[in-house]
Amino acid sequence: MPLPCGLHLKWAVLTAQKKKHLLMEKPVALHVAEFDDIMKAFEENGVQIMDGTMWLHHPRTQKMKEFLQDKERFGQLKTVNSCLSLFTDPDFLKNDIRVKPDLNALGALRVILECGASLLWEDGKTATFHCSFLESLTMNITAIGTFGTLHLTDFVIPYQEHEASYIASAKPGFNDLVTGWTPCPSEHSVTTDLPQEVRMVREFAKLVQDIKKNGAKPDKKWPTFSRKTQLVLDAVKASIEKGFEPVEIAN
Repeated sequence: MPLPCGLHLKWAVLTAQKKKHLLMEKPVALHVAEFDDIMKAFEENGVQIMDGTMWLHHPRTQKMKEFLQDKERFGQLKTVNSCLSLFTDPDFLKNDIRVKPDLNALGALRVILECGASLLWEDGKTATFHCSFLESLTMNITAIGTFGTLHLTDFVIPYQEHEASYIASAKPGFNDLVTGWTPCPSEHSVTTDLPQEVRMVREFAKLVQDIKKNGAKPDKKWPTFSRKTQLVLDAVKASIEKGFEPVEIAN
């Protein structure tokens, strides 16, 4: 469903009531209460919903997850920093739905042309993100653990359709003369026979088939990811409205 998120509630609920499964544009809703209304309709009607966050379906993402979960090489996750920016022209800023409050009022905070936020967890983990429509195309993410670091510069849309890479370092240090690193970070390439967008559709189709043919329950993994994202978006928006005060994110 390629509609602006301002129209999602009405049409997503109608879709669920018609017993139709739905792959929809992200974010799912304008706020978490609206998200929960949509999910309630899908749960009551036993149909699947998934948002179109395509990069999660790339095989590179699974490889990165394996590295992040490696207690020997990466250790414990401490912080994540990300940046997503795109320089847009005057026509975009005037006419694109992502700058129309009545169409895409949140659009992942896109009506706000430039935004940054910091997240703090009770166990000491931290994260930051920066997004902008006023800066050069950038898609960076860095995850830092106690022993290792993961870094990539094309995390949303890979530079190449059938191959994507990431850089990992594990227990790095300096050489004896402190003139270089040892061991040096290494680049890891992951190939795929299908683009991540196709893999996303295939995953969605597999879930739908399992429901139709095997009587399975709708999968909750992807909606859970979507709801957590919605909670963060709501908190950032609330912080801005309160003069950038800290806002607690409660599940």
